[in-house]
Amino acid sequence: MNNPKPSHNPLSTIANPRKPVDGMAVAGKAGRKRLMTVEEALRWAYVFELPKLRQVMAAGPSMATSSSDASYYELLTVIDRNRYGCVPDLSASIAPHLDAVLIGEAVLGLKDVETDEPGDDVIEDVAGLTDLEREECNARGFVLAADRIGDCAMLMMRRAILGGAPTWADHGPVVRGFEVGARGRAVWRRTVMRSAGENRPEIAIEIDGYDHTSHRPYPGAWRRAVLTPDPALLVADRIEYQAFVLMLGLLVEDLTGQLSTIDVTETRLPLWPWEGQEAPRERRVLLARKSPSFAPKGHAVA
Repeated sequence: MNNPKPSHNPLSTIANPRKPVDGMAVAGKAGRKRLMTVEEALRWAYVFELPKLRQVMAAGPSMATSSSDASYYELLTVIDRNRYGCVPDLSASIAPHLDAVLIGEAVLGLKDVETDEPGDDVIEDVAGLTDLEREECNARGFVLAADRIGDCAMLMMRRAILGGAPTWADHGPVVRGFEVGARGRAVWRRTVMRSAGENRPEIAIEIDGYDHTSHRPYPGAWRRAVLTPDPALLVADRIEYQAFVLMLGLLVEDLTGQLSTIDVTETRLPLWPWEGQEAPRERRVLLARKSPSFAPKGHAVA
């Protein structure tokens, strides 16, 4: 695969792959390869090996500084991280395994993967929604998921360290209520046409629909429905889950035949488990590499 690599390749610093050079990796012993699922290989690399890379990232925009910024807001202190987003293990006396470094580089390559809005309804199993509500929740949920995922490589780093896939489970029965204001009072709205300027067509805008003089709603006023729990949050969960599963597939393609001591196998995670799927099947949504030549089979290219 003609996959673009980050401008700095730490493997170029290794003069002899059987000697640790400046904290970098060494090749494993020759022999039979270990068989790991891609999730197992990620966890091995990020939990046990890549923290051994003790050099922290220099100042400036990077995978590591983004993670450090998030840590600062949570802990009010800067957490130094290495090239692969791991907190360095300062007690480590050996370098990370070469295969772990290659896995880390493949994850960094996912910076070039973009999320694309799915055309499928990912909450078909949520009953009781109108067609308009279902469409709005899917659209809003994608925006929430895109913000939550951010850089696809960072998502995979987080999941590798935390372990497990993002949740996709139903949040429970959806209850339809109505918007309320201060002290629990009903909020009424009405739609009126207003001028958008000289020689421009009128536009519809929402204004207060309650007549405070007569103490009753204006004719034609309406109340906005509120869904609890918000199905858009479930949409975001499921899109993040699918992004994770699809990127596992990309990593398998990038790593197959590249590792010296590990054979990486496909994930066993289904793409649509909420529809009763128990095993992987054709990929329908979500990811595209920036260049069509990098798109895995079954992925649409944006």
